[in-house]
Amino acid sequence: MEIRIPSFREITSENKNFYVYSLHVRYEDWEQILEKRYSEFLELHQVIKLINKNINTNLPVFPKKKYWTKLVGKSSEQLEQRRAGLEIYMREISQTPCAHQCKFFIEFLGMPVRLREPWSRSVF
Repeated sequence: MEIRIPSFREITSENKNFYVYSLHVRYEDWEQILEKRYSEFLELHQVIKLINKNINTNLPVFPKKKYWTKLVGKSSEQLEQRRAGLEIYMREISQTPCAHQCKFFIEFLGMPVRLREPWSRSVF
């Protein structure tokens, strides 16, 4: 599976600004481009951590949220660091037994049903 997060963009909705990250996923003949918020990646990480309690494998480090940026805003450099960190995290997590056993992970990616079982058996 190939996973990239090449970009991010700011969205304004109901007078609130937030960022979405462009998530590009490719596996066999399937390709998907999604936009996800940091909070969605964090939710995925929390689910995988729960599953990992039964599997007990090493998980990659999830990029931390910097709370002080809520007061002063995020710089382009901080956003780029988060984008790069999320990309590394997604690439590494996709190689773990947790991801291969986690239905939430493949739903997060929007993987078609026809590929879910072959992918879950592909590495382990």
